[in-house]
Amino acid sequence: HRDVCERLVASFDAYLAQEAAATRGLVHGDYRLDNMLFGAPGADRELTVVDWQTVTWGPALTDVAYFLGCALPPEVRRAHYDELLTAYQRALGDALTLEEVREGVRHQSFFGVMMAIVSSMLVERTDRGDQMFMTMLQRHCEHVLDIGALDVLVVAGDDPGHPALVTAAATAVRRGARVVVVAPYEGPLRDATAGRSVALPPRLPVPDDFGLARYLAAGLAVLQAISPGFSADLSALADELDAEVEDV
Repeated sequence: HRDVCERLVASFDAYLAQEAAATRGLVHGDYRLDNMLFGAPGADRELTVVDWQTVTWGPALTDVAYFLGCALPPEVRRAHYDELLTAYQRALGDALTLEEVREGVRHQSFFGVMMAIVSSMLVERTDRGDQMFMTMLQRHCEHVLDIGALDVLVVAGDDPGHPALVTAAATAVRRGARVVVVAPYEGPLRDATAGRSVALPPRLPVPDDFGLARYLAAGLAVLQAISPGFSADLSALADELDAEVEDV
């Protein structure tokens, strides 16, 4: 759980940039069970949502990600996760596809982690409050980890039809991981990722003898992107590899 929090803090600027690009909608901002009043059977209003002081216009899937992350014990959420996402998407109609809902929830799963940390700093401490915030933080971190919001898979090879590459890429996409393709982005590999990946093609044709160096450079680029504390002079490495290729 500490890793989730540290990754969020380290990449907070990227998190905000991602929010700016998300589908927009009305956001309650604290959509959890404590802020819901359920009517008795036959009541005119089955559900009343209160505590609207944090309402805003923002990423449309924030509330559903927040609710799924903290409203249910992790084992219950895991057992019914796909069913809940499907029911939510059906209620939306044609506004978003199921995959768009799943991807949006994955991105916004970090919102709950942020709220658990920030909110606990803004209110007077009580025993009940401490227990509530720790439970929220634990559940939201479990949500982030369960849906692969931190996962990155680098798929490297020369054959876009190789069963191992295709299977790995398809599994990663299904789990919600970010997929980086260091291979010809075509055929079965492209079909398996359904456009939900980032391709890193070489700037120049690379002979087979230099394939390992190309994969290493791509791996370093990914590592630098997801670990702000890591530093590698990728431009210098790329220039050296390009010069060696040109000399072959």
